[in-house]
Amino acid sequence: MENIKSDIKQIHEEIAPRYGLIPPEGTSCKWAHFLFRYTVIEKFQNIFKKINVSPGAHILEIGCGNGQVAIAFNNYHIIYSGLDFSYKMLLHAQKRLTFLNIPAYHLILGDAEKLPFTSGCFDFVFFYGVMEHLDDPLVVIDEMIRVCKKNGYICLGVPLKNSIAFWTFLFFGISPKKWNNPPLLDLSFREKLKYYRFFSLKKVKKTIAEQFKNQIKLVFEEPICYFYGVGIFELLLKFLFKKLPEEFFYKIDKIFKKCKVAPAGVFLVYQKVEV
Repeated sequence: MENIKSDIKQIHEEIAPRYGLIPPEGTSCKWAHFLFRYTVIEKFQNIFKKINVSPGAHILEIGCGNGQVAIAFNNYHIIYSGLDFSYKMLLHAQKRLTFLNIPAYHLILGDAEKLPFTSGCFDFVFFYGVMEHLDDPLVVIDEMIRVCKKNGYICLGVPLKNSIAFWTFLFFGISPKKWNNPPLLDLSFREKLKYYRFFSLKKVKKTIAEQFKNQIKLVFEEPICYFYGVGIFELLLKFLFKKLPEEFFYKIDKIFKKCKVAPAGVFLVYQKVEV
C-alpha cells in the first residue's frame, strides 16, 4: 500500500496548480465557484451552525489540499490549521488564502497517520476528500480523536458506494478533464479502485461504533450533494429561486435520504465524550 500512497502523493503534486474548481486568482470560472460555494462549502457552514462553533475555536483540516475548503471559515474568527502531505498543494493553498485576504492560517506538511500535534488541542477536526485515499481510515480517525478536545467534534467526509458520484467517477474520472487532467482518467475501472475507495455507510458507522466505543458518539449526519445529480438539482433551484430558505434544501436532502438516493457521500459528525 506504500506504493499506492506514494503514487497518490505524486499525482497530487502534479495537479496542485489546478486541483479543485476554484482558482487562486482570476474570474475565469465563476460558475465553478458557484458550484462549490453552494454545495460543499455551505454544508460545512451548516455543520458549524449546528455545533455552534465559537470565535477563537481551533480547527484542524486533514488533507487541506490547496485550500479550497478553508475559505469557508473566513467569517468565523476561528484559528485554522491545515495539514497535507503534498508540499506543492500547501504552496498553492498559501497563494489562494493570501489572495483572498484570509489571515492567521497555519499550513503544515505532515502525515495524517501520525499527526504532529499534542493531544486534545483542537475543538473541531475534519477531513473531506481524504477517506477514499486511505489504506486504513481507522488509524487516521484514531489520531483525530487523540488531538480533539473533550466534547470537541470530529467530522468525516465519507464517499458512498453506489452513489451518483461513485458511478460518475468510475466512468468519467475524478472530475472534468478541463480542470484536473489527472493520470487516473486513463485507468481501468479496477485500477481506479486502487486509488479511490468508496464505502458502505452502514458498515462505516458500525465499524466506528465498535472500534471507538466510549470515545466518540455520532451526533448527526449531513449529506454531501456535490457536483452530480441531486447537487445539480439543488443548485438549479437555488439559481431560479434565490429567496428560498436554507430549511427548504434541508427538506430536499431528507427526501432523497428517505428514498435511499446517495448523491455523493455524507459528513458524519461525532462528538468526543468525557471518559
